[in-house]
Amino acid sequence: MNSERRPIAEIVQGGLKTVLAAAFLAAVAAGPRVWAAGGQGGAPGQFLSWGAGARSMGMGKAFTAVADDASATYWNPAAMVQMERKELQAMHVSLFEDTSFDFVSYVHPTARAGTLGLNFTRLVSGGFEKIAITLDPTSQEIVKLQKLGDFSDINQAYGISYGRQFVENMSIGVTGKVINHTIDDFRQNFFSLDAAFFAKELIPHYRLALMAQNVVTQVSGETDDKLPLTLRVGNAYSMLRDRINLALDFSQNDFAGSGWNFGAEYWVTRWASLRIGLEGGAGGVAETAAGMGLRYKNYSLDMAVALHELGVSQRFSASWRFGRSVKSSQREDARAKIEEGHELFRKGNYLQAIQKFSAALDVDPSNKEVQAMVAKLQEIVGDLPKAPTGDIGRLVASGVKSYMEGDLENAYDSFRAAFDQDPGNSQLMSLTNRVAKMTGKPLVETPKGPAAAARWTLVDQKLHDSLQAIYEGRYDVAIQKCDEVLRIEPTNVVAIGRMGAAFFLLGEKDKAVALWKRALELDPSHRPAIEYLQQLGEYNP
Repeated sequence: MNSERRPIAEIVQGGLKTVLAAAFLAAVAAGPRVWAAGGQGGAPGQFLSWGAGARSMGMGKAFTAVADDASATYWNPAAMVQMERKELQAMHVSLFEDTSFDFVSYVHPTARAGTLGLNFTRLVSGGFEKIAITLDPTSQEIVKLQKLGDFSDINQAYGISYGRQFVENMSIGVTGKVINHTIDDFRQNFFSLDAAFFAKELIPHYRLALMAQNVVTQVSGETDDKLPLTLRVGNAYSMLRDRINLALDFSQNDFAGSGWNFGAEYWVTRWASLRIGLEGGAGGVAETAAGMGLRYKNYSLDMAVALHELGVSQRFSASWRFGRSVKSSQREDARAKIEEGHELFRKGNYLQAIQKFSAALDVDPSNKEVQAMVAKLQEIVGDLPKAPTGDIGRLVASGVKSYMEGDLENAYDSFRAAFDQDPGNSQLMSLTNRVAKMTGKPLVETPKGPAAAARWTLVDQKLHDSLQAIYEGRYDVAIQKCDEVLRIEPTNVVAIGRMGAAFFLLGEKDKAVALWKRALELDPSHRPAIEYLQQLGEYNP
């Protein structure tokens, strides 16, 4: 009898096709042992549906809107923005019959460039026998089996993630994955792209997440397999100052259909927590989970136990947070830029000040005070990007400061006084009239003809009003008008003298004497101050 000996790799067709199929199904069977709770069997890449991190598994895999640790590279890359420090997380699980699952993830937040993440996932089922078969060429019956060794079913994926906040409390993220599947000499390679969205505090204590896995896919190798599109909607709500976290996810998978996940976490103390979770679908609850976590300084240790129709499995993971808080770095970076902006503002470089304040907002978009400053400065720089020099510059700077503080009355007075000194300056005219319209004050215009020589300035008008108020016995009004003049011209001797007169008439002799002496320091020949002090016996030339 002639016989023929061939290795199993060569007998994929013919009467013994079932032998190879049996070996292949035996390898794939390791998948359901791990994935049974999700009901997704041995579909390509479905080992990635098993989850990541014992904390999330203790919460029934309802983690899409929680995702505030390094496992966010798996659950929701957009939620990585919640993390302030670098974090490394690792999980190893020994499952049934030479099957193990590993997950490693690293998250690297930055002050300005968003948050980066890397992860590695691996599912290995080993101990499968590889055989060679000798056939009877006539009957095609097996006459000899020879063991050639063992082989494994290996699924692994490499992921790189990126998340970035695009408006306050909202962020987006993407993850690119390379997935490999190897069974003996059979290999498949996939590439896929995930997209995610995360929002927090749209409603107090509530977080919303959207995750689309395998939005873009590409396969290499001789296979018709495809990665399933999976959509997840995550909800999370915190209570008791974040001591209680409740989470509910809904999912839709092209292969497995719809599903849901529920989880609850309670921090009994600052360092210990308890968790429960459920995972299910249209057929009811598929897996029940419970877990606990311990946290000490920069380290976390989590454990979860899951009960499903195949039995009980345990998961452990550990995390390490290290490095400086990116929020602290952001605050310091923003503070430095704000200080530079204030210095430029004090020097009258308003356009450059806006640039510094805007750079600070790029680092810390939540700073309400800087947001308000930028908004008001933008109204100023449209008319005046930089304050002029000299006394006019002092008046303009005073006006801008008052405008920024919301004191529009003093802002108008300063801008009007600056315009009075330079009535041909169209920028000052535009700026003065902007505030005039907001306060109901008189508009200004460049004087022409005989009116140019005869016009009164704002200071002239206020000095006149102060004198008129003294004549009418309204001494408080006179003091106010003189004070308004001194804000514009701090060394105006006439205003100082008249303020002294108003205080004297109010019976406040000491204040009056001090003001008159101040007037003489500025102008020793100021006649009204000399006469008042002589009458009081206070004049010492």
